[in-house]
Amino acid sequence: MPCVVQYEEEDPMGTHILRRGLRAAFLGWFTLWLSGCGGGGGAASEAGAGLAVLRGTVPGTLIEAFDEAGHRYATHSVHNGTARHPFRLELPAGRTYRLRMTTNEGTPDEVSTWIALPDSAGNAHLRIRIDRAGTVDLGHVPLPTTRSAVAHQRHHAESDRAFVLDAPMVLHSARVDDHGRLSPTGGTAYAEDDGEGEGEDDAGGTYAGGGGGGSTVTPAAYRIFGFNDLGMHCADLDYSVFSTLPPFNVMHAQVVQVGSPPRLLDDTQVKVRYLAARDASGSINTTSQNGPVWKTNFWDRDPATGRRYVDELFGLDVQPDVGLLGQKMPGFAQPFVANDPMDFNVFDPAHDWFSAPGIPLVPVDDNGQVNAYPLMEVQAVDKATGSVLATGRVVTPVSAESRCENCHALGAVGADPQRHPNVNFVFPADINDPNSVRKAAKINILRLHDALEGTDLDHQRPVLCASCHYSAALDLAGTGPNARQRGLPSLSAAIHRFHGEQVDPATGQPLFPASAPMEQTCYQCHPGKQTRCLRGAMGGAGIQCQDCHGGMLAVGGKYPLRAGGSLDGTHDGQPRRPWKDLPRCQSCHTGDALDHQGTRLRLRVAYDPADPAASPRLATNRRFAEQPGTLYRDSHGHGGLACEACHGSTHAVWPNANPQANDNVTAR
Repeated sequence: MPCVVQYEEEDPMGTHILRRGLRAAFLGWFTLWLSGCGGGGGAASEAGAGLAVLRGTVPGTLIEAFDEAGHRYATHSVHNGTARHPFRLELPAGRTYRLRMTTNEGTPDEVSTWIALPDSAGNAHLRIRIDRAGTVDLGHVPLPTTRSAVAHQRHHAESDRAFVLDAPMVLHSARVDDHGRLSPTGGTAYAEDDGEGEGEDDAGGTYAGGGGGGSTVTPAAYRIFGFNDLGMHCADLDYSVFSTLPPFNVMHAQVVQVGSPPRLLDDTQVKVRYLAARDASGSINTTSQNGPVWKTNFWDRDPATGRRYVDELFGLDVQPDVGLLGQKMPGFAQPFVANDPMDFNVFDPAHDWFSAPGIPLVPVDDNGQVNAYPLMEVQAVDKATGSVLATGRVVTPVSAESRCENCHALGAVGADPQRHPNVNFVFPADINDPNSVRKAAKINILRLHDALEGTDLDHQRPVLCASCHYSAALDLAGTGPNARQRGLPSLSAAIHRFHGEQVDPATGQPLFPASAPMEQTCYQCHPGKQTRCLRGAMGGAGIQCQDCHGGMLAVGGKYPLRAGGSLDGTHDGQPRRPWKDLPRCQSCHTGDALDHQGTRLRLRVAYDPADPAASPRLATNRRFAEQPGTLYRDSHGHGGLACEACHGSTHAVWPNANPQANDNVTAR
């Protein structure tokens, strides 16, 4: 029978929390219940090699264990809607550990508390010895979760020997001996070790476990770098009318074995997996299925045909929570309950990275709140042993903030019965429901398209826009446009150029002036006024979308690119290619202090303002240039590490001043 450790409200000195120094190392006191444990234990040894399971419930989110060799093991508790969050942490037996809980992780109110175990005499122990494989149940550990909860507690001096025990205490499956010293004084509320480095956060985020329990990690040996490819993905929530983009998020990850020199690991040595992680606000997104809250109808069946919308649109009758390329949401097995690690399905040797293409995320979390910046935990797993070698947290951004209703709601400029008296525009069924408002706008778009182009799309719902207008974003096989698509403008050109040429009937001026701020142009369709897709260092510096991409007509390919404007040089003098002929780092970061273009070290516009095509500038000094013919999102440096692995995703280059965006969680 496993030993059970139960919490006791007060220790013999009348307090259950001791506070030592300004670094707020707090001690929760416990009484050990030995009945059923079979008496004393043996001496400490490696004879009990194997994995022991430490479990219990805590009010916090992060549980860490530090062994005496400097290794760090950790797991995140599972938020279950109560103040008692269960956790399960696997630890190698035959070692001595110290335990720590953190709450409000990653926020200014972060508090870390050491877990102390007292013997029957009231002597406290911050180190436990796990002699052999087995289960140690701590029960509930009600440690403080706010600074105010511990503000009244007295300091614990090192010279106070009342809670120091030299002789070890032996249990059946765990033996406790003294810690001797607590953390040194300092200036932040984060507990650290006594100089041996065991309590320090690893820059690479190498802690084990996660929502699904964990295994082991040697922090000094491995790092995992996870990143989103684009910095923002768009998705519809309603697929009953038409679809521009499905739920399709992409994560990449690289695993590094630290050494001299360090080396990148491949899929013969490790596998990489992901699961949902809770952010500082409590938001977590484990599933895209409908349940207690409505998320999307992507996998719902069309009442008219009985087929799933995903099948009608993409020809794939996949199950809920399964993406177009087979990637699953962590809650696939049991929506709103499960949070199972899912493997990255692809290893790309050309980039030395693992990929999870097509995770079907939508921007609605498990509490029904809109969150465009959900977090995923990525784990590097040793293929030989199954041990978790390293973990980190990655933003997987997704937004449905397309705002078609800004122009296409009944009576607006794109659904005006006076301008188009023969079009039967519709009013939303529920004006107070944003999804109903957007659905009505999408119906109006189809009907206007039919009136202008002679099509009959309104009677062919649901419609995949890319079935006629080629989109590289949906060309999953990379085959290029088909015969039907080659006779029509691409989806990007059809949208950007068409709308860029529209004029306001009241003023005769362009609806989307090239000089207007992005809130009046790009953010009318792209996410957006709430999502703030362009964030990070450039967004924080006041850079506008048009400063890199040019105006609507430039993006729509109305003007030919100048020499060097196309990514590979093969399309110079022709319209830009969507998703390919894009601005580059070197277009503004043109060199160093001794050799750069223009009067400033860093330019604020990526092209010659006199060029209507907004052809990207090429730097003569390539210090900050991508590899030739390669975009930032596909570039590498520093021994093969992806640029995005260290600098952040496109549109979200670190640092990010918006705390809600969660990008800085990875940077830390």
